[in-house]
Amino acid sequence: MKLYGIFLIAAAMVSAVSAEICMSAPDSPETQTPETQHPETQTEVPATDSPVKTQHPKTQSFKANDADTSVLGADDATQQVTQQEPISGAIQTLAGNVVSSYSYTGVNCGGPGSYDQVTNIGSCSKTTVKTTSPVSPLDTGVTLAFRGCMTIFNIAVFDGNKGSWSKVSSYEKGGAATNMVFLNNENVDYSGATSPEGFCKADGTGVANESTPFGGTLAEATNHGGTSILASQATGTEVHIMTEKRCGVDVECEGAYDKDGTAFQGWTGGKKIFLTKVSMGNCGAPNVPAIWMLPDQATHSGQYSCNCRGMGPAGGCGELDIAEVLEKDTSFISTHYYFYDGTYNPGNDQFGKRPVDGPTTYVTIIDEDYGVKVLEIGADDFDFSCGAISDDVVKQWEAAK
Repeated sequence: MKLYGIFLIAAAMVSAVSAEICMSAPDSPETQTPETQHPETQTEVPATDSPVKTQHPKTQSFKANDADTSVLGADDATQQVTQQEPISGAIQTLAGNVVSSYSYTGVNCGGPGSYDQVTNIGSCSKTTVKTTSPVSPLDTGVTLAFRGCMTIFNIAVFDGNKGSWSKVSSYEKGGAATNMVFLNNENVDYSGATSPEGFCKADGTGVANESTPFGGTLAEATNHGGTSILASQATGTEVHIMTEKRCGVDVECEGAYDKDGTAFQGWTGGKKIFLTKVSMGNCGAPNVPAIWMLPDQATHSGQYSCNCRGMGPAGGCGELDIAEVLEKDTSFISTHYYFYDGTYNPGNDQFGKRPVDGPTTYVTIIDEDYGVKVLEIGADDFDFSCGAISDDVVKQWEAAK
């Protein structure tokens, strides 16, 4: 997918419905029999669980320091799950209107395998590591990346590794992010000794000295067709998100990373859900907004240069394109998954209609008991203030055709 950036680097180097959707526990234990209709109608799921009651995690301020690099290398790349503090809120009990869906299951969802992990950024040294999860390599820490032109209204991340689907990170346009840091690839070291990853400004461009609240809008390319290697000029402004867990300080991260205070861990474990409410209005060339998932170690070392991802179908440590507009037909969004040696590279070039006239909500499920699922639901079918998602809703999403 991200061939724009790869080629450029290579050339450069030689709530209105919340009361109904998100419900607290009823006074009576009586429940309703769910009715499942797809894709035109909503399905009600009984709310039988009590709301999650926890404290909001504190939002920290982070600053960049002098660069250094570090690495965690191991024969087995399956990462220990990092515990995240749940965010309070009621429970999402409606699956909503599933507009489109695509399942990556069986051989198409990855599984045990191996890839080359970066152990030194300057020399681009690598070592082979093995994975063991049914959803490897995406059971490791992962990040979501976004490319303009795009407006991001909401992001929410739910962790299911402790038996329930609890919200651990969130963002609302114009509001503060909780357990979420916004970064980009414009902190370029042209010697290649360190990663280009760094804090971004409020509009997603440039380099900031510390973590900065994100404004929610990613602009189109300012100089498409020029010689710049920066995404904001060549293809569209890009940002990616991480948790507030600092690599080498709060937690150890896999692969090589800079010790300048800009390396953060992604969301770990084999059970996690990401929801994004976005719009993708038309803009100047190349007019290809996108949302995609990468292992955090790919951006730690160099998303468009030395990394564990590789190029083309040979996906190495993995890349899941969740909603990408392709130049060949910018009226649709596509989804594809690349991993390991590229033997399997499933996907759909016309997964859904591009959300030009208003927002839509994308759901991405990583579930070691199911596989990988990408769905589009109605823009307002999910209440982003919810603190948890019911198991019934997740099962309905996974069963959607």
